Amino acid sequence: MINKLLNNTSKDYYVLAYLIWIIFYILINTNNFNYEETIIFGAADGENYLSIASASPKFSEEIIPYHHAQRFIIPYIIGYFSNFFNIDNYFLIFKNLSILFISFFLFLIFNFYKKNKKNIYLGSFILITSILLLNPYFIKYYFALPTLLNDLIFINLLFLFCQNFTKDNNIKYFTSILSLLIKQTGILMIFVLTLQILFNNKEILKKRLYKIFFLFSLSFIFININNFYATNVSNSGFDYNHIFGIFHWIKEDFSLPILIKFILYPLLSFSPAILLLFFLKDKIQLIKFENKYLLILLLIMIIQPYLGGPTLTSNNIVRLVSLSYPIIFFLTINNQIKYLTKFNIVFFISILFLHLWNLHPTYSILSFFS
Repeated sequence: MINKLLNNTSKDYYVLAYLIWIIFYILINTNNFNYEETIIFGAADGENYLSIASASPKFSEEIIPYHHAQRFIIPYIIGYFSNFFNIDNYFLIFKNLSILFISFFLFLIFNFYKKNKKNIYLGSFILITSILLLNPYFIKYYFALPTLLNDLIFINLLFLFCQNFTKDNNIKYFTSILSLLIKQTGILMIFVLTLQILFNNKEILKKRLYKIFFLFSLSFIFININNFYATNVSNSGFDYNHIFGIFHWIKEDFSLPILIKFILYPLLSFSPAILLLFFLKDKIQLIKFENKYLLILLLIMIIQPYLGGPTLTSNNIVRLVSLSYPIIFFLTINNQIKYLTKFNIVFFISILFLHLWNLHPTYSILSFFS
């Protein structure tokens, strides 16, 4: 009956209504933490971002870790306009901007569906979108901890980057370059885009080299802008333990139980995505030629947080690997899912489970898990 109804009515309305429902569901059941509570419950970085904002347009007088200071641009801009208009509640501005960028992310998803609905199975789209949006370490996380706005903006840029990766336009260039101002992870996007340009034999070598020169030149400028600010507010340089910390930990503090917990902890976020891969009808599609660069990006985005090791990365491993979820969305969205091609009982049980999965004990008002 539901399938017949969907055939007779524009599916756009159902998709839009479901997206609105998801955000409403997350919003009404997410704890409205104050600033001090966000510091306790996972957004300790926010203290440094608010220091940057309150000092703008000057350098922060607080000593800020180098890798946090490199992400200065968003809090700096927030602070500049807040101080210009005599608004001193920086936390409220972070919260409102988080809602804005979450709304924009939903717009991106809906707009993508409208443009590609002829090639997308509606049931698969709803299920994959639910896995993305109902992940307790994704949208809900930024409702609860709005000072991590940089991560949220990065997710929007990554979505646009993946959506346009196989297209011949400038969006993938601008999103990858802009991402460098938001998070150091943007370097991975630059790397993968460089590979795509370098091995694109359809273009003459001169044009490929020109694109790479353009990409590297702007990347060099943006990275040095980040480093300039960081050098002026940090008492040390970049901590390369974020890249090699795992090796130091293995040498000095190795513990097998801690290592196992560290490796498996992201399953809190990735278990539904892993199950999804098992139920895809056409698994070969994942490794098709046009997907190889996004697969590389997915792999290195997941590996990079692990390189920090259990001491440095700690529980942040879940949030950091979850940043790669937009890549999973684009790798799977054109695929069918076994047993879920129609709106049957298995489909609705899956959707119910994902709604319960969203009820994180720390960030939810009503918690299903403890």
